Amino acid sequence: MAAAIWCRKKKQIAKRGKRIRKTSENMYSEAIPDDTAHIYDDIQMKESEGVYINEASSSSHSYLLNYVAQEKQEVEPYNDEFLRLPQTLPMPYTEATKPENTRKNLHNFILPYDHSRVKLQPDEISSSDYINANFINNQRYIACQGPTQSTLTDFWRMIWQLKCNTIIALNDTITAGKMKCMQYWPDEENNESFGTIQISHIKTMYHSTYIHRSFTISKTDVYLQTGVSQNENESWTIDQFFFRKWPDHDIPQHAEYILNFIHAIKSMDIKYPVVVHCSAGVGRTGTYICIDILLNEMLSGEAIDVLACVTKLREERMHMVQKRIQLEFIYDVLVENILTGDYDIDVSNIPEEFSRIKETDNSSRVSILEHQFQDVINQVNIHELNFALKEDELAKFNMNGVFIDGPSCENEFLVTEIPEEGKTVYFLKCLINKGYLNIVAFFDPSGDPPNYLPRTLNESIKLGQYLIELVSVEDKGICIHSALKVRFHNKKSRGSKNMRSVTSWLPYGWMKIIHHVPMF
Repeated sequence: MAAAIWCRKKKQIAKRGKRIRKTSENMYSEAIPDDTAHIYDDIQMKESEGVYINEASSSSHSYLLNYVAQEKQEVEPYNDEFLRLPQTLPMPYTEATKPENTRKNLHNFILPYDHSRVKLQPDEISSSDYINANFINNQRYIACQGPTQSTLTDFWRMIWQLKCNTIIALNDTITAGKMKCMQYWPDEENNESFGTIQISHIKTMYHSTYIHRSFTISKTDVYLQTGVSQNENESWTIDQFFFRKWPDHDIPQHAEYILNFIHAIKSMDIKYPVVVHCSAGVGRTGTYICIDILLNEMLSGEAIDVLACVTKLREERMHMVQKRIQLEFIYDVLVENILTGDYDIDVSNIPEEFSRIKETDNSSRVSILEHQFQDVINQVNIHELNFALKEDELAKFNMNGVFIDGPSCENEFLVTEIPEEGKTVYFLKCLINKGYLNIVAFFDPSGDPPNYLPRTLNESIKLGQYLIELVSVEDKGICIHSALKVRFHNKKSRGSKNMRSVTSWLPYGWMKIIHHVPMF
């Protein structure tokens, strides 16, 4: 089976033109002045809500798609819109600048406004009420910086006092050798105390784009022995979702990554407020919160106003949605959601859903399934494909293929062609080196099976440095299942380290004729 896999966005929406606008990137590497009156020239203020509204961007789905298509023709899409956003607002942040609190700020130019800041309750260890965090969107979210050495205890005090059960982490602890935030949780199956609070790491579940960790929060044994009120003797589970696909100072490669991430979070029993953090707590954090708010508005049928949403966020925490490309990504996710929706289907509902989409529409005489297929293939622009042949990791194995992320990890699948004579050694080398120990091969049953398979039981064939033995073979009705032992020469190791058990699956019914599928 040959495969050509490409990386793409919604090409009909995302074609780039040649018009150039003034760049607007601002890394906020120094304090930002308060003299920003000129920023409000093109923005209308709704007095009753204090929200800056760009009326032109309030839109239906069709208007939004047309607006995005127009902006995507610019070299820097949404640059004019980004420049109209308020950089700082005339709101006090007195508590953040007090000498006893400045050490708790990761940056001296990202400080929580007084009116929306999270205020901690004093406890037996600390009388301070300060943490670099703000309530967002009627206290549905808490946007905060990643915990530092001096704020670890305060972070968990906040979680405990507000009874939060969901943490969304958008940054790794270390990026490019630089500390972005402390690891504020214990290793799996371990406990760790933070002041009067104990965190137990229950389990970790790995997915291709995120890691889901579950913790239990409670008061420490020492604290409980001192005699406390009954309501202190409690505990609950906290779910932390760490999104792995968001590079620092950049955006995720694909909008569907963040959509799948949000859908996974919404499947949980969330108690608000939800804690959201990156390193500084404004760029990735603001972008995520903005996307989540707008998706909820879409779901409820409200008009979408991205500029108003970002501006409202900046009224509650300074510099939210820090870069132009983050604003562009917000639009990309909204478009992706409009075009694809949430197609996650429970396994038990697949037969019912399949029957539904096979039904033919009386007016168009075309099934929903056919409509969906056309929606997919219509997005492909043959001139903008990055073919699998360019996959760097496979080029060194002289292979034409592509890695595909699976539900549990990155590069879970390798899609390639059945190796021709002379390329089988490269094929085996790639499988062994990369740890792919299950092979599903679709081939013409009227021809010969793949050349890496011995023909008879207990037979061995030698291909370069590899000796392949057929240990067992079984006809399972819909496929032939073969167990193989692959031995190879390795100067650095001996014995069992030089042997791999590989499973081969040869499905019946897949013909060489294109578009023909088996009827099992």
